[in-house]
Amino acid sequence: MTTLQAGSATVVGQVRAANEDSHRVLDDLVIVADGMGGHRGGAVASATTVQVVGDTATGGTLEDLVSAVQRANRQVFDDARADPSLRGMGTTVCLVGLVEHEGSAELAVLNVGDSRVYLLSGGLMEQLTEDHSLVETLVREGRLTPEDAEVHPQRNVLTRALGVDPGVAVDAWLLRPADGDRLLLCSDGLFNEVAEDRIAELLAEPDAPELVARRLCAEADAAGGRDNITVVVLDVSDTGRAPEPLVDRYRRFSTPAVDLFGEDDGPNTDTVLAVVGTGSPQGEAAVAGPSTGEPVAGEAEESAGDAEPEPGAAEPPVVPPPSPSAPIVTGDDDGAVRRSWWRVAVFAGALLGVVVLAFAAVTYVGGTGYHLGTVDDEVAVYRGRTWGTLWFSPQVEVRTGYSLDDLQAAGRRAVETNRDFDDVATAEGFITQNTTTTTTTTTTTTTTVPLPVPPVLPPGTPTPVVPVPLPPPVTVPTP
Repeated sequence: MTTLQAGSATVVGQVRAANEDSHRVLDDLVIVADGMGGHRGGAVASATTVQVVGDTATGGTLEDLVSAVQRANRQVFDDARADPSLRGMGTTVCLVGLVEHEGSAELAVLNVGDSRVYLLSGGLMEQLTEDHSLVETLVREGRLTPEDAEVHPQRNVLTRALGVDPGVAVDAWLLRPADGDRLLLCSDGLFNEVAEDRIAELLAEPDAPELVARRLCAEADAAGGRDNITVVVLDVSDTGRAPEPLVDRYRRFSTPAVDLFGEDDGPNTDTVLAVVGTGSPQGEAAVAGPSTGEPVAGEAEESAGDAEPEPGAAEPPVVPPPSPSAPIVTGDDDGAVRRSWWRVAVFAGALLGVVVLAFAAVTYVGGTGYHLGTVDDEVAVYRGRTWGTLWFSPQVEVRTGYSLDDLQAAGRRAVETNRDFDDVATAEGFITQNTTTTTTTTTTTTTTVPLPVPPVLPPGTPTPVVPVPLPPPVTVPTP
């Protein structure tokens, strides 16, 4: 007989003022819910969900669990509509329950939103659920890489949550359990802070589930704790089976958005499941009959293209793919759940503004300043940065008419190092002052002609007049 042993932990984190997560651990069922819609609304939505699901999932089948989640969705929706202070509240949910299917015990795995379920088996950890979020949808469509999704600014935008509409589609799987299986249920406060490789390391430690759950919460809190963190670790034993590859023991189901409490029909207990295939969550849809979950024709592993309805059988319902225009709900800092197309418009406008400002800044920076350089062996003054800036390259502003050979050493160094100047006139003046020039010096020679010395005469002798010869003319060279 399959036995489950669970351990849980939850912390408020380092940013949020209150814990809007809720969880519940029963003998054969564990539930985690992450509320949104303000401190009160988010907590009310998650607490209502785990309470309703735990109280109404009593039939021990996959269909009962799906119906319980849909009942919880309607309860949260009605409570929000009745109490203005709870308007806009909602919650994610993921759960694992032991159910009977085709005479054997299997584990049902359900989720709505981005709370996750992981399986550690045979030393390998794999994610069993798919996030109902905008970025995960883009990843599945190949329009975004998993690495980009981890840092995407809209990674918290959800495409599905409980309490937003009166009916909700629930993703559901059946897992054939094996001895040694360990499952992890968690809110996004864990995997947004701790890498999956590290989560796998902690989950693989051979300790009791309670201790492992506490370690996981503590590590996420220490890594930032920007959101509430809730973890449930579930160990499986006494199955009598050895671990098998996931593809061989995992089947996916999907449900339409059933409103169990429609005003016209009253409570609806007939849950319709669609078998999507085995193993990987990406399979081709096959159709199942009401309530029983059995395919209309063929085995559960067969795709819709291979299954044929029995003669006279009613036309089975087909689960439609999500509409591209489906409302998107998100939890912001106040936890409000709201339709957020306007967020996309604001984000696109802000992004466009940043691009325009960046273009203007680059153009301005690239076109300022002047520097020296050469063009066709002629010294020139360039406008713009020496190295250029993106699409803006330096442009020749003035040709000086000098070559490097016409410049003194200081001038040549300035050109070779592309010296910067504030304006063109200063740059031109520097070049002009540092050109080589030739100066011619004129030397004038002065010839000194000695004068004759007059003879000494006796007193009373008249002084003779001695003619002074004139010096020869001097020719001064003309420069």
